[in-house]
Formats: sequence, C-alpha cells, structure tokens
Amino acid sequence: MFKLGCFIFSVVLLLSCQRNKQRVKTYAVVSHTRLDDNTAIDFNVVKANLKKYDGILLGGDLAYLSSKDDSILTYLDRIFDLSSHSTMWALGNHDYSNISLIKKYTNKETYYSFKDGNTLFIVLDTQKDSSKIINEQLIFYNTVLDTTTNFSSVVVLTHKLIWMRDNHVFEPMIDSVSNGHLGDCNYCIQQNNFYQDLYPKLLSLKQNGKQILCIAGDIGFKCKIFEFIDSDGIIFLATGIKANQKDNYFIKLKQNKLRINYQFLPITDI
Repeated sequence: MFKLGCFIFSVVLLLSCQRNKQRVKTYAVVSHTRLDDNTAIDFNVVKANLKKYDGILLGGDLAYLSSKDDSILTYLDRIFDLSSHSTMWALGNHDYSNISLIKKYTNKETYYSFKDGNTLFIVLDTQKDSSKIINEQLIFYNTVLDTTTNFSSVVVLTHKLIWMRDNHVFEPMIDSVSNGHLGDCNYCIQQNNFYQDLYPKLLSLKQNGKQILCIAGDIGFKCKIFEFIDSDGIIFLATGIKANQKDNYFIKLKQNKLRINYQFLPITDI
C-alpha cells in the first residue's frame, strides 16, 4: 500500500510539474518582402515552413501592392495565413491600397493586440494618420496597456521606425537606416507623437519590471539589421529585406519564462 501511494504521489507531482512548465514559444519577424512588381515576394519566405513558429510578425510592405486585388491577397494568405490570430501584420505604404480588402482577409482592424503566454503584442498602424498614433488608435493603445494583465514582455510592432524621429541619438541615423527618409511624404518618417504619448506608458511598464521591445519593419534597402537599447533599457529593433538578394535577415523571438530573447538570423534559415 505504501509503494502504491508513493507511485500515485509521483504521478501527480509529475503531471503538476508538466502543467506548470511553460513551453518555449518562438516567433519569426519578417518585413519588406516585396519585389518591384506584384508577381511574388521573396523566394526564401515563400518556401519557408512558417508553421513551425507560434506566431509570425510581419513588418509591412509584403508585396508591391499587397491589397491591389484578391489574387495577390490570396497568394499572401497562402503563405502567411493572414486571418490567424497569431499572424500580426503592421501595414506599410505598399500594403495600403485597399484597407477594406485587407480586413476581408485578416478579419482584423489595422491595429490590434494579441496576448500569447507571458507576452503582449501590440500592432500599430503608422500609415493611418501620417506616422501619428492618435484618436481611436491612441485610445486603443492606452486601453490595452491599462487593462491587460499578467504579462512580462511587451512587443510593439510597427512598419515605420517612428521612434527614430525626435530622438537625439536616432534621428541623425534615419536616412542611413530607414527605407523611408525623414520628411513629409506618405512613406517618410513624419512628425509624430511617439515620445509624447506612447513612450511614457512603455517607460512606466519598464520601471515596473516589464521587458519592452519596439520592432519596426521598414528597413532592408540601406541596412539589414538595427538594434539599440536606450538608457531606460527599452529595446529598439528593425528588420527588413531586399527581396531575392543575399545577406538578408529576420528576427527570431523566443519566449523564455519571463523574457523574450531575440536573434537576427539569415533569411535562408527561416
């Protein structure tokens, strides 16, 4: 009877440990996969087995005109499973032809959040109001960060590198890093309210022990990798490719206990 009792206790303890042990989740961040026409996207991404990841973060400019018609969105949907809750797409200027058609395929708004395990993902639309996060989108952003609980990391995904403007370290680097330069055009990094309205919330969370990552997708033509940790400990990353060229990269995120680890890897390894 004693041996049987010990066996039952061991089984219960093992099952309890298995329940409490969180599976390590991985995510791929892929951006700027477009060609100079609407025939396809980067061939490495097309042939990749993206189902091996728990989530896909798309930094925008997927195709030359991603929402031109059903044919290109059907093609993109086959690759990325656009309506999946774990496919997160921050729209770029090359994606923005027909927002109604995009919503038909994604079943999402152009900004939204997704919580997975210990990580809160926030996808923002930097095309909607000329690089600004204002009105309903700012209300959404504040509400998500004020009301969502039980997360240890926050990932803010955008297309434009809006956090480079009005930053004394980043701003001089814009024209050598970002595909969209500093300026007022629709694809430029325009005057915005990141440091007035978004950063304070992120800083407060960081000071309360949360990990903060801001990830953008509009690079690849001038540089392939951008990584910077500011004096507050907030992590800024950007990834993007020049399609079908060598030396392209993506970011692999790994959710490990209370932290997201990140790694820039060759796009051929995706």
